[in-house]
Amino acid sequence: MIDQVMALAASGSAALMAAAMTDVWSSTRSAVARVFGRHDPDGQRVMLARLDRDVTALEAAGTDRDRAREELTAAWRTRLGDWIEEHPAAADDLEELIQQICKQLPSQQQAWFMSVVGRDNSIVYAVMRGNIYQMSHDPRIARDTNH
Repeated sequence: MIDQVMALAASGSAALMAAAMTDVWSSTRSAVARVFGRHDPDGQRVMLARLDRDVTALEAAGTDRDRAREELTAAWRTRLGDWIEEHPAAADDLEELIQQICKQLPSQQQAWFMSVVGRDNSIVYAVMRGNIYQMSHDPRIARDTNH
C-alpha cells in the first residue's frame, strides 16, 4: 500500500507543478480545492494556501525555475503522500484529478510529467532530465536509486 500511496503522491505532485504557471492553473487549482474539500474540509484552506504560496515562489524563481520546480515537486510529493495516508478514500479522486490535469497541460509541460509504475517484483528504469532512476518492487534490490 505504501508504494501505491507514494506513486500516487509522486504523480500528483508532478502534475500540480507542471500545471503551475500555465493557462490551466486556474482550473487545476479549482479542481484541487474540490478534491481537498470533499475529503478534508478543515484542511482544504491550509493546502490551498500552501499551493498558492509555492506557485508564487515558483513564479519568483526566475532563472532558477527548474530547480525550484523540482524542490516544490518533492515537497508536494511528501504532502500528498501524508494526505492520502490520512484520507485513503481520496485516492481515487486524486488519481482522477491527475488524469484531468495531464489531459489539459500544454505539450511542453506534459514533458515535465512522467508516471512510472512497476508491479510484481519488477525493476523499472526511468530517465528524467538526464538522471536515471531505478525503482524496484523486489525487497532484495535497493529501492529508489538515483544515478
